[in-house]
Amino acid sequence: GSKLEGNCMPDCPWPGLTSNILPAAVTAMLFAWPGTPAAGHAPEQAAGSSPSAASPTVRLDYRPSARHLTGPPPQSPQNDEPFDANPPHGGFGDDPFRARTTVWTASGAYSRDPDHAHIYLTQVTAGYYLYDNFAVHLGGTFGYADSERSGRSGVLGGPEFRLRWHVWQEGRWSAFIDGSAGMVFHQTRLTEDSLPFNFNLQAGAGATYQLDSRTILKGGARWHHFSNARVKGVGRNIGYDGPMVYFGIMRPF
Repeated sequence: GSKLEGNCMPDCPWPGLTSNILPAAVTAMLFAWPGTPAAGHAPEQAAGSSPSAASPTVRLDYRPSARHLTGPPPQSPQNDEPFDANPPHGGFGDDPFRARTTVWTASGAYSRDPDHAHIYLTQVTAGYYLYDNFAVHLGGTFGYADSERSGRSGVLGGPEFRLRWHVWQEGRWSAFIDGSAGMVFHQTRLTEDSLPFNFNLQAGAGATYQLDSRTILKGGARWHHFSNARVKGVGRNIGYDGPMVYFGIMRPF
């Protein structure tokens, strides 16, 4: 066999290959191997040894914030519909004025004609929406009249027929116009010459606010007119005219 000289065969053309380049390559592989300190990092020092000025230590200090750990706060789902579209127990749903909805209403009203009387009324009706936002109501009016002329007071009452049209609706609110016609019979005449009955005409505007799936508040103003259409002549016609304010509720059935 041949003898190795300088870690190379006698006929090796590069005698320094194994003694210089090969150890450097092995050293580079060891530093690149996972778990081996990378360049610029110093290995852990043995106990009792002193740090070397020629081997600086690079330290990376990363502390995640609470935002990185938890992420953004969860977003609550958005719901643009104020009420369930199909509520239980016969509620109004997401559109309280759609066609074929049935409601009953109750309201208190006050009107005054300074030349004739103060009128206090309770109005109760049942309504049916023939079309979206358009309803017919049938019910009655009952109340109390305090006459300015005769100084006497008494109850009054009679049937009424009403039409209502919601001309605007947004969220829980709506605006409407309405009008009614009916008859009232008086316990005492409002004037000495007037008749014990009158036609009861009202027209005006109002607004509604939906409290929940079964309750809507309403209120507004109307012009209030009593007249007997001169059936017994001009002298027997009262001609009552005055502003009216009212407030009430609507509920489905």
